[in-house]
Amino acid sequence: MIIKDCKMPLKIDMLESLVRRLPPGHVRHPSINEDIKKIRAGYKGEYRVFHLLKALPQKDYLLFHDLRLCGSPFSFPMDILIPTPFFLLIVEVKNMAGEILFDNTFNQLIRINPDGKTEAFDDPILQVKADSGCTC
Repeated sequence: MIIKDCKMPLKIDMLESLVRRLPPGHVRHPSINEDIKKIRAGYKGEYRVFHLLKALPQKDYLLFHDLRLCGSPFSFPMDILIPTPFFLLIVEVKNMAGEILFDNTFNQLIRINPDGKTEAFDDPILQVKADSGCTC
């Protein structure tokens, strides 16, 4: 059963509204448009996964999209939460094209785009551990 459906992030509307209000050629246009592009890509990945999870038996599973649990001492976001009678499954979705490498030396995720461009990101495994307070 879907408890919190997968919806377009409000931040996209906010950033698009900001871009419309900025003067043409404003220095922030490229960075804001890049932010919009990244948030849209993330949402599209989450939407695809969420759509597949809708096939789970509704009587056995609950689905929550874009949930933030707040409390002491930790507060963390979850792309998708699936509580069951036996466990809680937190699904963290990454929507990236290209070759993905985990660099354990520098705790980074490296993406090599199809055009050969290399980008480094924070390690998503460490992100989940930090967000959840996990010390494992």
